[in-house]
Amino acid sequence: MDSKEWSRVDVSEKKVSLSTEDIAFEWDIQSGSFSLLDSKGGEYLKDCQFQICLGVRTINSSDLKYVSMDTLAITNKNQVDKVLILSLQDPKASHDIRFKVIAMKELAGFTFTVQLINKGQQPLKLESISPLWTKSPILIGEDLENLIYFQNGFHSWELSRAQPLKGESNISHFYSVLTNEVDNSNILFGFSTMDRQLTTVSYETEGEQLDRVTTTCALDGISLAPGKSVVSEEMTVIISADGVKALTQYADLTARRMDAILCDEVPAGWCSWYFYYTMPDEEEILENTRFLHKRFPESVKWIQLDDGYQKAVGDWESNDRFPRGLDYLVEEIEKKGFKAGIWTAPFIATEHSELFKEHPDWFLAEEGDEPKVIDNNPLWLGEYYALDLSNPEVIKHIKSLFKHLKSLGYEYFKIDFLYHATEEAKRFDESITRAEAFRNGIEAIRDSVGNDLILGCGAPLGPCIGITDAMRIGTDIATSWRLDWGGGVYECAVNTMTRAPLHNRWWTNDPDCLLVRQEDNELTLDEVRLWASVIALSGGAFLLSDRMMEVSEERLWLVDKLLPVYPEGALSPDSLTNPEPSIFFLPVENETGEWVVLGLFNLGEEPIDVEVKLADLGLDQGESHHIFDFWDEKYVDEVNDGIVVSDLEPHVCKLYSIRPAKDRPCLLSTSIHFTQGACDIQSERWDEGSNELTLVVCKATNHPEGIYFYFSEAWNIQQVSVNGEIHTHKKHSPNVGSIRKRFKEDDEVKVVFSE
Repeated sequence: MDSKEWSRVDVSEKKVSLSTEDIAFEWDIQSGSFSLLDSKGGEYLKDCQFQICLGVRTINSSDLKYVSMDTLAITNKNQVDKVLILSLQDPKASHDIRFKVIAMKELAGFTFTVQLINKGQQPLKLESISPLWTKSPILIGEDLENLIYFQNGFHSWELSRAQPLKGESNISHFYSVLTNEVDNSNILFGFSTMDRQLTTVSYETEGEQLDRVTTTCALDGISLAPGKSVVSEEMTVIISADGVKALTQYADLTARRMDAILCDEVPAGWCSWYFYYTMPDEEEILENTRFLHKRFPESVKWIQLDDGYQKAVGDWESNDRFPRGLDYLVEEIEKKGFKAGIWTAPFIATEHSELFKEHPDWFLAEEGDEPKVIDNNPLWLGEYYALDLSNPEVIKHIKSLFKHLKSLGYEYFKIDFLYHATEEAKRFDESITRAEAFRNGIEAIRDSVGNDLILGCGAPLGPCIGITDAMRIGTDIATSWRLDWGGGVYECAVNTMTRAPLHNRWWTNDPDCLLVRQEDNELTLDEVRLWASVIALSGGAFLLSDRMMEVSEERLWLVDKLLPVYPEGALSPDSLTNPEPSIFFLPVENETGEWVVLGLFNLGEEPIDVEVKLADLGLDQGESHHIFDFWDEKYVDEVNDGIVVSDLEPHVCKLYSIRPAKDRPCLLSTSIHFTQGACDIQSERWDEGSNELTLVVCKATNHPEGIYFYFSEAWNIQQVSVNGEIHTHKKHSPNVGSIRKRFKEDDEVKVVFSE
């Protein structure tokens, strides 16, 4: 291959291939199957096919006649892609099929799309399209003992984590990574468009072996008229020795394809739900607002009213606990310098709502046309139903609702229980898929609120990309480690780490609220710190949800250490192989340098040993680094290979800064902010002439905090001053010193050393 050409197409009587420097796609004309090969011709996947399931028959690519091929280059957001289109024909019914394969320069993989054109005289009933299925995943092997897969849940709340293949069928929604734990080879299967069809990746087993991998787009039995066509979602395969890197590449590609949007600023605020649940009232909301104005005037921006203000789920008007109305609440919130958010469950309604009573025909139905009961919620005193988003009248209703809420002054819309609108049921318009109907609904909300913030919750992930600014990516938090139904720190922590690659790519992640109350809280201080560390490292939305006036100053001090939000997100290198991820690391950079903040976690019930290499954190293996423990405020060690923590107790975390060693005195850590220098130290300057280390503080503190510095045994601390005034300091070891005080913004700390 010419060095200037990154891709090549070759055609012969037997094969058509599209290759890059790293990987090749090869279509076998005679068998109607394809393989993915490495640069030397070795097989990653072989004997792959695509499949179209109609109401009366199934079409495999092996059933089709090859007609021709074409190529083109397309530019997509500064990314040049090479496209190969294979034209095929169904000999039984003369349907035309096009199979599109795309290679991307920086990706060791391809995307696949299937188009079916109905050339017959009768409509076709469409059940599904599988852009790829295979019985031969050569790269990772077939021995179940060596394999583990990442199982992504369908919606926000579903537990998503690495799982062993078990039983006959293992299903992941939207994307998955299949890993061979012996040689750490990985194959990512994921859909890079997801707005028209609900998608899955499934693994079928037989005995002790992996039998089949299938990627599927659900078409829900829609009808395809003669002369019309349907196109599958785009499915992506990436081969990588680093599964998490493959996942971030896939997330980046999907974000480009679906025009993902992010919050302009990571939301930080307060939510009423986890203290008041369905019983908030006007005065309590305002009392919390007043307290937050006094205690967190700069770092908190949003006051979000959650469930319980409405007359009924479905009737989004204020009840008697909000006598002066929802607009009055906005006015009072804004007087304190905050912005107002509001919760709705816009696609459902309870049996008690006027909406359901007046418009029962607006809801998803059983075959006999009676509304389909979705579920029963005791908090709402009965059964509830899902709106039919294929009905234009329903879409008009949704637009009217959100235009009204926006007119009241709300600028943040938490939309909840969304996935119920994708239930299998009878719909008003059965010519569109469940995903298309759902997309109609969320697009109606976006059209109505303009550029205001939309937070999805209880949402099917894929179809929301490009509509929601933020997304809940785990279950509900609780003042418990793990409740029977899944709520609590455990599942929230797992999902926050496993879905971390979506943050700042598909949207801004929302890990859920931080609960720090000291009373009526089953969580230990270690468990509170663990969850606080996960939230902080994630870079996602930061929402408090206690009755803030009752929270002790000691617990508020913990909150101080997490604000402002550091917007970049951590990644978990063991999240694709460990069902309980234990490593979550955040690269940090500012004018003082580059370092890593590392969280080590034990989510299990027995002590564990955790080991991580510096190279796995993006640091220089073999170079010296200093480790400092944030929560315990102590220097740990100087290492040049990796970090080992033995017997880490259950439900406990370690939060370390890992800084490259310098040949002079330098900043080591702070207790001010969990990043230990990114949001609290504005600059670090060393003057060789005067042997002075100068640090400028950029975050005022509510309590005395420590700034720690490291120096070799060749140096001694001569004097420490703040803004020119001599200040006491403490020497913790021959190489570590600190100063502790209540700092103000722009304080200049100067440490003078002598040799």
